[in-house]
Amino acid sequence: MTLLHANPSTSYTTSLRALIFLMWLLKFCLDPIQQMATLPQELIVPTAPVSWLPRGVQLLLLTEPALITLRLVGAVSAILTLVPGQIRWASLVCCTSATIYQSLIKGLGHVNHAEICLLLSTLVYTFSVWTPRPKVHPEPLILTLILLTTYVLTATYRLGHGNWRVFVSDSIIFWLADNCYQRNYYNFNWGEWVVDHQWKWIPMKIGFFLVTLLELTSPLVIILSVRYRVIYLFSMLGFHLAVLMTMNLLFWENMLLLGALLGLPEKWTEQPSVDSGASG
Repeated sequence: MTLLHANPSTSYTTSLRALIFLMWLLKFCLDPIQQMATLPQELIVPTAPVSWLPRGVQLLLLTEPALITLRLVGAVSAILTLVPGQIRWASLVCCTSATIYQSLIKGLGHVNHAEICLLLSTLVYTFSVWTPRPKVHPEPLILTLILLTTYVLTATYRLGHGNWRVFVSDSIIFWLADNCYQRNYYNFNWGEWVVDHQWKWIPMKIGFFLVTLLELTSPLVIILSVRYRVIYLFSMLGFHLAVLMTMNLLFWENMLLLGALLGLPEKWTEQPSVDSGASG
């Protein structure tokens, strides 16, 4: 039994940090959040920490110039985290921009747990670069725990609100239909194909049950064998791909983090042991 990320290398930790901030660069470049300025302001109720600010400041942040500025500052600071010597202040500015950005868009409704995981990962790395560098790098293990905890909490919430009947009822079919018939970015029609053919409901329910079991046992990935880790990784990536094709929901943040945290061989992520160094 080998603990995952027990002794990660500096190069792997740095590469993982770069991936986190590059994901934010992609979000700031592609998400047209300035369009929020065209919505009635009473529809947007920002979450914390923006909700702690006076309402006048909140309304100022929701203006088009402020939202465009937020995108520019966030994108530029994300790029600067890759420049040697700029990581400390750049990571702080990018983390602050990402926090404000998430507080504002979550004021419109649905909370995306994939974005929460990415934001918490950013907080971890921002904190790490502002603290004295230790001889070990706990960030990859902390990020793995954060990611796996989101799956555990999702499954626990599902069971807490629907109990075991959620697997024998048609709940998953209703969720599938509710999403696949809405307007979306991807327009995959596999969901409609499943909804229209009742014999396909059984494999969907079985898969739903098995994925929930995997989510509940996610922490075992850290302590069990590499073989179990590979099974878990491909099962969850397959699950996210199925969700995309049937419900038109893409959790690309989780898919990238799963691959980066669980999918790389140890020789690329771990520091060489003293014994292997001596034997070489």
